[in-house]
Amino acid sequence: MPLFVSQSHLNARWGNAIPALGVALALCLTVAATAREGASFQSRLPGDPVRLALAVMAAVLSLPWIFVLVAVLGAWLLSRERAAHERAILRA
Repeated sequence: MPLFVSQSHLNARWGNAIPALGVALALCLTVAATAREGASFQSRLPGDPVRLALAVMAAVLSLPWIFVLVAVLGAWLLSRERAAHERAILRA
């Protein structure tokens, strides 16, 4: 099935070394920044309510595109499954 990795393909390979190094680097930078500055949140800034309103508006306005993407992806997956089922019937 596309977009999913089967259990048999979860092997350590050299092709996964660069992404693994990226994850390790992100973890090291997070630990270093937390040790240097602490894990507290920054106090609120004057423009925070405006930024929050813009983020909510962008999220709401993007919902139609997200729904279309999910519908198209679902239809594509179903068509592949139907084609595989039809091929299996023809082989039998």
